[in-house]
Amino acid sequence: IDATTRFKIAKVQMNAGMLAMNVSAFASAFNYFERAIGYLSQDQLSQDRDLRIRLFSAASFTAACIANFAKLQSYSSKIINDDGAPVAVKVQMHGLLSEMLIGRNEMSKGRYHIHQGLHHSGVKVPKHRAGAALSLFQILRKLRKNPTHYLDGLRNARINHESLEAYTMKILEDLGTVGYLDGSHEFYVVANCAILSLSMKVGRTPYTCIGLANLGVILTSFLGDAKAGMLYVNESLELLKQFNNKAAECRTLFWNSLTTIWTNPYSTAVQMTLKGYKSGVKGGDITMSMANVGMLLLLSLLSSQSLDRLLNDATKYLEQVIEAKQVLDEWFIKAMYQAAVNLREGPNMSLLTGRIMEEDDLFQAAGLGEAPIANAYGAKVWLAAFFGDFEAGVKVALNATELWKGLRGTPAEFANEYVAGVCLYGQARKTRSKKLYAAAKKCHGRMKKWVLAGNPNGTGYLALLDAEKAAFEGKNEIAVSRYAAAIVANGRLGYSHDQALSNVRFAEFSLERGDASEAKYRLGLASELYNEWGASFLANRTREYMLKLGS
Repeated sequence: IDATTRFKIAKVQMNAGMLAMNVSAFASAFNYFERAIGYLSQDQLSQDRDLRIRLFSAASFTAACIANFAKLQSYSSKIINDDGAPVAVKVQMHGLLSEMLIGRNEMSKGRYHIHQGLHHSGVKVPKHRAGAALSLFQILRKLRKNPTHYLDGLRNARINHESLEAYTMKILEDLGTVGYLDGSHEFYVVANCAILSLSMKVGRTPYTCIGLANLGVILTSFLGDAKAGMLYVNESLELLKQFNNKAAECRTLFWNSLTTIWTNPYSTAVQMTLKGYKSGVKGGDITMSMANVGMLLLLSLLSSQSLDRLLNDATKYLEQVIEAKQVLDEWFIKAMYQAAVNLREGPNMSLLTGRIMEEDDLFQAAGLGEAPIANAYGAKVWLAAFFGDFEAGVKVALNATELWKGLRGTPAEFANEYVAGVCLYGQARKTRSKKLYAAAKKCHGRMKKWVLAGNPNGTGYLALLDAEKAAFEGKNEIAVSRYAAAIVANGRLGYSHDQALSNVRFAEFSLERGDASEAKYRLGLASELYNEWGASFLANRTREYMLKLGS
């Protein structure tokens, strides 16, 4: 085939790839782009710069969408090392590489590409934690005085469709994500505020939506102002309507879910993360579509959604996340999946070992970072609370305190304090340990603070911790009242598993007072609720315990 014909075929292949990419057929699009590149000689590629850049950038983007890291590296490097490539495209390539490396848990390499991208864009942010900490202090002081500072500044900012500014904001968002995942929250705050400050100067892009969503998390988690946080959530959702960008929608919805749970029932955030997952698939954002899946499964567990459905969903999503090589999300999903299996099938209780995973494989893995371990510890304490294995739960909870600080602002932070409090109070009642009682009161105090700030999901949690505290102190009438309040509150929210746990704890309290009849009644109710949830193994254990009490 002569050179002219090969060029024409390559153009046809490239156009077909563009059409496939527009309908989210990323695997087909990548194949078209590769074939187009294959038809062109080195001379043709070197002589036609625009065609070269379009093909290599499109091949890089679609390689990222299908999690083909080797091809992404190959094609993106051709642009990064091309002196004639536009700055915007170079920044985009560094962003694609950093995003995929973060998902693969290669944080140091991800940071390298983040800083290279920021260098090309000319945007400066602190490189070291000391500088970021100083900026964090200044930002939080500003937000305390005026929580709507960034909303006010963005009110008259134009809509900006230029690629350089959008890609720069995307790189900043990656910097914030790394900070969030590795516990360097200074960078999380500084990077997202930099997105909004840049948006004030150059205009709003799709990634401004993500910055707004993260400001909601920052106001809620760092300053305890969920009301102001929701203003940023609502603004981000309004701004999304100005863009047709599914990848930005995917990320915005993920971060918005973290704020939404502090003012709305878990079910609202479940729908948000499900939509975020679907948007990520359409937009080719494999990293954050899988992050939405992990959050979706966690929220489904916390909101008493059917374990049968959850197990089916987890099977499907785990296959996807393994294929995409998203290591952090893989372990996150495995821990919740195994926890659900324990509840339904047994035989293990708080041990995350079974047909889905071996917990030793996780705890002994090198280079994973703290986030997967912290989440697994949370799952173990959660299981210990429901199985009544308080000694095991206390041991894990006391060791996990520092690790859990890295989960700031997530549903896991909230749930962990609850189940840790249940285990600590439960074991304190068995052993009369003042040390455990003091530790339980700390969990209790944080829960009270969050509920008083308006978190509706914690009303039943707080009532149960109130009851456990009163039981330890021998304040029986208060304990009876608060156990009843916990049962009602969790029932009103539809959290049948927490309603069942409240009944079990009421039963234990009744036994301590010599009221076996009340205990049997409460255990019977709990067994039925666990069965409705789908936790067959736990339901049967509860029923067996009830039958042992006799007639």
